[in-house]
Amino acid sequence: MLLVGRLLCIALSCASGAACAAECAALVGEWSGFTGGTVRLERNYTVLYDGKAAGHWSCVDDATSKASLTWNIGAVDSVSVSGDHLSGTNTQGVSVSAERHGLPHPGKTQNPPDAPPV
Repeated sequence: MLLVGRLLCIALSCASGAACAAECAALVGEWSGFTGGTVRLERNYTVLYDGKAAGHWSCVDDATSKASLTWNIGAVDSVSVSGDHLSGTNTQGVSVSAERHGLPHPGKTQNPPDAPPV
């Protein structure tokens, strides 16, 4: 489906006449771990921190799910996604990381050992 979208994008060009932007769909969603809060990367390229507008993001490389998160406070994070883990560095060179929100804790099962399988 993504290939069809890209082909249509190339054939029709974007509404603005500029080249179509990459999507980086793997980044869209909620992430836990950013300084203890929850970050939501929206499809419209906005960033919410604990539900409040906090900046915007842009796809740098769709094939490798690399993106740039620009925060309203002026900081910029360069991140990439691997599975359900987001990691990278910020403008101060500090490592940033997060896990996709809502995942069970690693090593824990969703059902107690004596519960029947769901």
